[in-house]
Amino acid sequence: MKGKQSRFEVNKEVRRALVRNNVDMTKLSYSCAGRNLRISGSLLKDDGRDFTAMSIEKLVEDIGKSGLYIISELDNWNITDGSVSKIGGDKEKEKKKAQGQKKTEGSSGGGQSQAS
Repeated sequence: MKGKQSRFEVNKEVRRALVRNNVDMTKLSYSCAGRNLRISGSLLKDDGRDFTAMSIEKLVEDIGKSGLYIISELDNWNITDGSVSKIGGDKEKEKKKAQGQKKTEGSSGGGQSQAS
């Protein structure tokens, strides 16, 4: 950032970076105060798909050029000091778990049973 910018200008610059990186702005909230950028909600692509960690690192780098420190309160990603990690496990684990529950619910006798 060049010189001292107003809060409005900083928010506008952040919005441009988010849009440039194809972020779904309907799922994300952000606010700048001083040199801090607080983001919350879900960080998804504008087509509904999830980002890769590498894509988010690029986004963080893009926003970092503005000299802002990111405070992440995201539902699906953890961003701390340049480190990025997915929250909630991988989709494959969730898919296997769901398939296991279907088998359990659909089996009659001789299969696994669920405790109530």
